[in-house]
Amino acid sequence: MPNGVGSGPSESSLQAWLEKVLRSAVEAVAARYAVVALVDGQDRSLHKVASWGPFPTLKRGMTVARWVASRGKPLVLETRQQALQVPGLLIDREEELPLICVPIRSREGISGALQANIPSFGGDEDVSHKVRTLELAADLLGCMLDNAALQRELQEKESDVIRLAKASIDAQETERERICLEVHDGVAQTLASAFQYLQALENTPLYQIPEAKQLITRAAALIRHAIQEARDVIESLTPATLRDLGLVVTLRQEFKQFEKETGCKVEFEANWPRLAKDAEIALYRIVHEAVTNVRKHANSRRMRIDLSQTDGRLVAQVKDWGVGFNLKRHDLAVASKSTGLFSMRKRAELLGGACAISSTPGKGTEVRAEVPITE
Repeated sequence: MPNGVGSGPSESSLQAWLEKVLRSAVEAVAARYAVVALVDGQDRSLHKVASWGPFPTLKRGMTVARWVASRGKPLVLETRQQALQVPGLLIDREEELPLICVPIRSREGISGALQANIPSFGGDEDVSHKVRTLELAADLLGCMLDNAALQRELQEKESDVIRLAKASIDAQETERERICLEVHDGVAQTLASAFQYLQALENTPLYQIPEAKQLITRAAALIRHAIQEARDVIESLTPATLRDLGLVVTLRQEFKQFEKETGCKVEFEANWPRLAKDAEIALYRIVHEAVTNVRKHANSRRMRIDLSQTDGRLVAQVKDWGVGFNLKRHDLAVASKSTGLFSMRKRAELLGGACAISSTPGKGTEVRAEVPITE
């Protein structure tokens, strides 16, 4: 693909603008036909990307454009006799004269040439005017090519950011699974074994000693508590119900526990089907983080969660009626640096959606995530 004409979404618009500029240049210099030819970034060959009027075939009638693109100098030819005086120029028979050809410059250097075939020349002033007009058009074309290249670079960088964010989130999920296995197979199993040993002591003479019985009972209670904490850690990292029963059932169970622990009234409405594994994990993390923020910061006695479908999109809304904060002041800067909020936004973006937050001091906060429904 010639330099400046990429495969991104702006290619069609770039092509349209190239043709508009070319048409304006043709009208300004009263040309019979004209062409924009760009240098290929690999073999440095010249390729026509836009033309106006009955321009000759691609392989022929382009020797002047190639000469100008290789040397970066404008060239004005009225007769073939003049062409013989130009060093290094072997003009094709198909090349029609008179013509004016000017280089197209971009940040990469000489990117191509703009050639216009003029029916007739006037005096020197007329020729100078036409050359300058075409040079201005070539400058504009160069700016357009630079803009298209910058857009492609930006898209590539955005793609790199998305890939890095996805890799980071995937690594987080992998680490969660690893920790769950280690806690389950390591700490939890060790505690369970220790608890069994303590239970075995109940059938020994040692248990009949009041001081020993008291210590064994306390130790057993502590181990039971530690086992429950280990199970809570495992459940919080990757709920088993998320894999087995799905997102809606998992959240419904968690909200019941949330009510018991906080006293906050939870209103939960859900109209979501079972989703793909990655989508359910991502949306679970988004909602879970929003609810965690309510627990930690909102001081709210009421919370509403809606999981709905509209216009081919899944919508998750988490709203509380707590303390809120001022989005326009320092709180926004703090919020923008929050790992949790950053993770919520990136998870939504990786699913092709978006996550936004709105808040008013004294009136609460709302988190809204939207992602497209995928098969």
